[in-house]
Amino acid sequence: MCPVNLLPRYNVYFHYPVPNTYLYAIKHAGHLENGLSQMRPSTLYKGYQAQLAARETARQRMLATAWEIEEAERFIAFLNAMHADNEDRLKFTDTQLHSFRSLFSERDCIEVDDDRDYLQAVYEDEREILKVISYQAEHVAKV
Repeated sequence: MCPVNLLPRYNVYFHYPVPNTYLYAIKHAGHLENGLSQMRPSTLYKGYQAQLAARETARQRMLATAWEIEEAERFIAFLNAMHADNEDRLKFTDTQLHSFRSLFSERDCIEVDDDRDYLQAVYEDEREILKVISYQAEHVAKV
């Protein structure tokens, strides 16, 4: 695993918006089921497998984002504890404390907190995408 101080400062988030086809499918579920019921079983099964793969992809994205949030929260706790230790015991100067902290990351508490807030918003988006994909997979499974 890469040392924390070599990781990029910001997480790159590729937003995977809910495709219009999913939104259309939710609004027109009856038409979707009617169309799917007219497909050959082998075609329908392939569509179902594709939906299950899409759902698993969305679930894994949520899981990875949840761990990134956890990492940020733990790092904030570490920075706060290190600051408290410095006040109580270490008595580093600000420059020494910054040098010591930079062994772990170039980000300070404010930057990590901003990243965490951003990741929480990303998580909410991913949760909505998973709900839509799951809804569509359920409709395919009914046929």
